[in-house]
Amino acid sequence: MNDFYIILDGKTNLELGLDIVSRPDIPSPVERVEVVHINGREDVYKHTGVYEDITIQVEFNFDSYDDDYRTIKDIFRKLKIWLLNIKDNKLVFSDELDWYYKVNNIVISEAALQDIYTFGNCTVEFTLNPYQYRIDGLNEIVINSNIIVNSYFTSQPIYLIEGNGLCKLNVNNNYLQVNITNNCMIDTHLGICFREDGSYYNVDNDIKSYSDFY
Repeated sequence: MNDFYIILDGKTNLELGLDIVSRPDIPSPVERVEVVHINGREDVYKHTGVYEDITIQVEFNFDSYDDDYRTIKDIFRKLKIWLLNIKDNKLVFSDELDWYYKVNNIVISEAALQDIYTFGNCTVEFTLNPYQYRIDGLNEIVINSNIIVNSYFTSQPIYLIEGNGLCKLNVNNNYLQVNITNNCMIDTHLGICFREDGSYYNVDNDIKSYSDFY
């Protein structure tokens, strides 16, 4: 039995009687590069700063000690129910519990049944966002100073502002004024500004680009 396991949607593979054959290899993300061909000159490579999704494969083993074909098939059904109905797409590896990947797609191979239906295995292909994210990045950070330093790749934060009245937000010398009622959330990834109750603020005239705020 391999001690390595994954956590996805609040469950581990061990809870379902699934063992992972080995830790998957994680490929390095590949940047999307535009190549401009110019006659008589060297090609020009334009780095977009955008990275392609990565794909990993995880091989699962599962067995039945009571030699029951139905048990093996039931374990495989539970695997499909688990992976094809996820609500939380954060994938965590047991040897990096402080980090997670975002799952974009999952493809499950057919189960291979062996040893008179007492043993089975299958391969699951995960398509992941190219970045790895810190678990503690999900927590709110109270800004008590004027400067916060991010030591990793550029993040796309969600700002939560609480209070009433006109608020001016300054990020990298880019300013946004919002007339707040109770609270305001600015999601720079989705490019929306809304209240905690889900209603939207109209700030289209005030924000030229949400990228100005990360």
